[in-house]
This record gives sequence, structure tokens and C-alpha cells, in this order.
Amino acid sequence: MNSLVICELVGKQQMKELDVEEFSHSSVASFVDCCYTGTAVLTRENFREVNKLSAVFKVEWMAEDCLKFYTDLCSGLTSGSLELALFLFEEAAYILKERNNRDLQDALCTKLWDLSCLRLTLVKDFISRDPNQQEYVNTDLCLSLASSREGSVLYEWLIENFEGKPYPLRLSDVEKRFLTLPSLTLCLQADKDLYQRLLATVQ
Repeated sequence: MNSLVICELVGKQQMKELDVEEFSHSSVASFVDCCYTGTAVLTRENFREVNKLSAVFKVEWMAEDCLKFYTDLCSGLTSGSLELALFLFEEAAYILKERNNRDLQDALCTKLWDLSCLRLTLVKDFISRDPNQQEYVNTDLCLSLASSREGSVLYEWLIENFEGKPYPLRLSDVEKRFLTLPSLTLCLQADKDLYQRLLATVQ
């Protein structure tokens, strides 16, 4: 079945059933079909679970196909592809959290580097979320998209958000981390007016 783990469990240990209840039936069926045929049939709907199953059962060729599927989706990103970009962001954050694997993050960041408007929109979307929906690992991924090239634009937007909040100002953890991000604080050193505005807002 193209899986050393399954061969070990079924062939040598004679296990007749494997517990995969945490996965959907359709994703398990797709995974089994892939193992028998040697061809991965991936969609955005089954990608996460088939990718995880390929890691759990150590099907290396399938994991490679999953990465190729993801990078191909990244290649299709344009400045107007927000819905696709959000999907790719969430999948990269998920695999980073589950397996501490940065392959998807690297693929996404590489593609987004030249799509300034889309990167800015992703960062703004994440910072605007309810703090309870901002997991630490997602924050790291979000901050990895922030560039000093757009630092002043992001700070302008953040200051406007701060100015609309009631006093005393309470910053979320992600806002605090964002304000101290080394790659962005360089723009504050170069723009004294922006620095004074930010200082007046958060004091």
C-alpha cells in the first residue's frame, strides 16, 4: 500500500482495523485510494487531512505530492486572490502547529513577497480578528509576512485602529508583538512624525 507503517501494522502485526476516527470518511477513502493507485487526488477540501494522513503513516511520495499541490496553489496567487490566500495561510499555520513543519509557510511567504497589497491585507485581516482566534503560531506566521517595505503603511493603519478605541487603550498580544517586530521598527526610526503619532496614541 506504499506505506511502511501500514505494512508493518497490517502485514507483520496482523492488525485487521486501524483507528482513524479523527479523520473524515471521504479523506480516509481518498488516502486509501491514493495508497493503492500510487496517485494522489487532492482538493482544497481534502488537502489538510490527506496531508496529515501521509505524515502519520509515513507515505513520503504522498507528502511530496501534497507539498506540490500547495505550492501550485501558491503559484496561482494574484493581488486579488484573498480567499485563496486565506486558505493557504490557515493550512500553513495548521501544519506549523501540528508538526512544527515550515514547508508550507516558506512556500507561501516566497510567493507573497512580491504581492505587497495581498500581504498587507492578510496581516490586517489577522490583526483585526478577535484575540481569542489569534493563536500564537498563527501570529508568528502573520508576522513573518510583515515587511519593513510596508512598515509605515501598516503602522498608519494600526494607529488609525488605536485612535478609534476607547481610553485607556488595551492592546492585544499580537498588537504588542507587532509593535516590537524588529523588521518593522526600522521604519519608525526613519519616520519621526509616525513615531510621535504612535507614541501619542499608545501612551
